[in-house]
Parts: sequence; structure tokens; C-alpha cells
Amino acid sequence: MKKTNKKSSVKRANNRKPKAAKKIAKAKKKSKLTLVNEPEVEYRNFKQRTNKTIDESWDFRKSNTKEYTHCFHPYPAMMIPQVARRILEHYGQKSKILFDPYCGTGTSLVEANLVGMNAIGTDINPLARLIASTKTNKADIQVLDLFLHDFMNYIFSINFQIEKVKSVIIPTIRNIDFWFSKSVQQQLGVLLGYIENINDVSIRNFFKVAFSESNDYKVVTEQKRVN
Repeated sequence: MKKTNKKSSVKRANNRKPKAAKKIAKAKKKSKLTLVNEPEVEYRNFKQRTNKTIDESWDFRKSNTKEYTHCFHPYPAMMIPQVARRILEHYGQKSKILFDPYCGTGTSLVEANLVGMNAIGTDINPLARLIASTKTNKADIQVLDLFLHDFMNYIFSINFQIEKVKSVIIPTIRNIDFWFSKSVQQQLGVLLGYIENINDVSIRNFFKVAFSESNDYKVVTEQKRVN
């Protein structure tokens, strides 16, 4: 067998590289780029589609969307109750249970309960869960009225005079001074102190939902004063 010289083969390979590079450069110079214009679109061939089928029975702008417990607490992007009701009428007649994984404030859960269907809902927002739970809770109206009368008597008796108040709860909230003045914090603390002392969980949750809604109003009022 003949012995090959490795050094000489490496030199030959290196000599080929510049030659190949020169050939590529010459080919690039010879090649010309040609611009291809897109064909003009003849819009006369397109037909305007105006025939739309509109089912006006799904228009609930004039409907009462705050009936039953749907009036509890405002919330962004709430489902219209009539939509949930219509869906249950069409697709849930024989169903026994409804599961809404993103139930929000429980619109679908309330509508399911109204037709005698059990309902389960989940949501990542604790406020939404509180509202949904309160809206679907079958509270005793007479017991609720007793608590409401007691609450009104308590507020009138103290007239928000802090020295007369049994319990004032002002939670530690970041930037609370930005949202509420000191006097408003004291007033809300009086309300929260009363609510937290309610033993009945369902009644306490009802008051919490009302308390949260009143806070929304207070925030708007305070911001208007600042502006």
C-alpha cells in the first residue's frame, strides 16, 4: 500500500478554498435580481355580503338584568342572566347539575338554581366567590330583616362616634390613605367591626357583599373630591 502524505493533502484543500470563493463571487455579479409586481386585484369580482341572519330574540337590552339576586354587587363583564337562562332552556332540560369553572359572580349558578338544578362554580377571584356564594345562598328573609334592623339601630345609636363603638376594624391595606381619607377609614372600620361580629356565616357574607359595594361607591366619591 502507498503511503499518503497528510501535509500535502491539507495544502491542496487550502488551495481549493480561495478558488471556490472567487467562483461564488463571480456568480453573484452575473446574477440579476428581478422585481416581480403583484397582479392588480379586481375588486369588481368580489361580492359584498350583506345578507345576515339576526335573531333579535337574543337582544336583551330592554330586559331586566337585575332581577332576583343578580342585582348584588357590580362586577366587570357580567353575563346577562337571560343568556344563561336561554342556554339552560335549550341544552339543560334533562340535566341535574351545572358546573361553571369560571363562574364569576354566579349568574349561571343562580339561573340553574331557579330551574331546580344543582350548581357548582369555581373562580380564582375571592371577591367573585364571595358574591357568587351570597347570591346562591337561600337566606331566611325574616332572620336577615332582624339583622338589618339591628344594624340600623346600632349605627343610629353611635352616630359614628368612635368613643361609643365597641369594635373598629381598619385592615392594613397598601395605599389605603390614597383611596380613603382618615375619617372615611374610621367609618368603614365601624361597619366592618359590626359585620365581623355576626355569627351567622350566610348573613355575615351578605353584609360583606354590601360592604364591598359601598366601598366602590366611597372610592368614586373620594376620587371626585380629590379631582
